[in-house]
Amino acid sequence: MMNQPTVTWIHTDNPHLDSLIAMVHQSVQHPALRCLQSASADDTFAIIQATWRAELADGQLAVGTTGDAMLAAEFHLKRAWLRGPFGHRAHAHHLWRALVNHLPAEVTTFDAFPDRDAHELIIFWQSQGFRTIKTVHVMHHTDPVVDALTHDVQEAHSTHRDAIDRLHQQHFAGAWATIDDLYAHDGHHLLSIIPAEHSDIKGYAWWSIDELDQSATLEFIAVADAHQRHGVATQLIYHGLAWVYAHQLNSVHLTVDDERQAAQALYQRCGFRYKSSGIHLRWQKHEEMPHV
Repeated sequence: MMNQPTVTWIHTDNPHLDSLIAMVHQSVQHPALRCLQSASADDTFAIIQATWRAELADGQLAVGTTGDAMLAAEFHLKRAWLRGPFGHRAHAHHLWRALVNHLPAEVTTFDAFPDRDAHELIIFWQSQGFRTIKTVHVMHHTDPVVDALTHDVQEAHSTHRDAIDRLHQQHFAGAWATIDDLYAHDGHHLLSIIPAEHSDIKGYAWWSIDELDQSATLEFIAVADAHQRHGVATQLIYHGLAWVYAHQLNSVHLTVDDERQAAQALYQRCGFRYKSSGIHLRWQKHEEMPHV
């Protein structure tokens, strides 16, 4: 009978952190273990290093054994976002249970995003009671030649805050980023809008930069119902792409739900191409308390 592993909590100042990152890097090369965030990436190490250091620097937790398995957690509000398990899968069940028992009781929802072809990972999460929510796709843009009219787009100001918040809540209710996050002026984000009459807006887009990975992400984009099919989203996208490539970055990524066919077609017209697909799996302590 295999002894249960000793669970340790790893922080950013842990001397073994670099070796653990290297282990994650090695593990995600195996198709059966890829997470959507790192699927088929040539610079997996940089991505994993940035992800882990960002999570741990923010006071979040990583759970592991004596070096041969790991689960990571990043949670906002009442959710935990899981990556892994990596390394020795025989310990994965113990790690998962340790994670559930360690996190605050108010964390009731856990999400996992294994690559669609990571059958071993999907089977593991399903065996722990995770249910399938949807299929999602990662698309990327790598062509810095952007030639489009974006003269209507401008950076958001405080006068647009209420209008952006209403549109954000309408399209992304319960999202990890709040209006306060969108207005974080830290040099690593761009919040752009196309204004309408008074303090209203036609649409907005929010972009982020990962300096270690030398890439950017289109995090959120939404267009008001009255301004759909008027080229608002296209202008916002091209404006953001110009901003990204002005920073000498290598690529841009976004994640889109499988059922959003019109959005996928729009992104393709703007030069995005499919990179990988994943399955959104979810586990909840109490099904009567969903958090989307």
